[in-house]
Amino acid sequence: MREEDEIRAAVIALAEAQAAGEDVSGELPHGEVAVEAAEASPFGDDMSEDEQRDTAIALVLDAVRAAQEAELAENADFLAKSAIRQIEARNKRQLTAKTFESLRQLTAIVRSWLRDVMAVCAETPELVINVDARASVMEAAEATDEARAAAALAAVRRCDEAISYNVSPETCIDAMLFEIREVLYGSHSAD
Repeated sequence: MREEDEIRAAVIALAEAQAAGEDVSGELPHGEVAVEAAEASPFGDDMSEDEQRDTAIALVLDAVRAAQEAELAENADFLAKSAIRQIEARNKRQLTAKTFESLRQLTAIVRSWLRDVMAVCAETPELVINVDARASVMEAAEATDEARAAAALAAVRRCDEAISYNVSPETCIDAMLFEIREVLYGSHSAD
């Protein structure tokens, strides 16, 4: 297994453990976590599992970033400025890769949901994969048809392409979601 895959697997495992309410402070790099952060739960009672998972992943990425900064500060006296810049560049590339991975995961989830909407529109609800979101899939399928769901899938593909060209991820995701809503439900969706 490549080092990147091991890191990815570890981050996901830590995020899932933290989302489940487990204490992961001993598993974080250098085992360092502020006491207040370890005791206070970042999850509200009204957060969905997806929101809790996303928050947990963000917290783990923040912890990794903090550990990288601590390591850099710890070794700053021994490293030349060029070496420090190289380490900072490497750390930035790693965080950027993790961010793009999260964005790809988001668009994959949206594609999967739209695929389920298309399956229900085609009168094959037994093919729905996201059974946990069946209610929203059924609701969307009642308000749309296969052609509009396919057009929404094209919007997701365009978002993936734009992200590949380093367009602002937030702008891409916002534009994609607005376009999906417009395509699936038409202009009456704002009512």
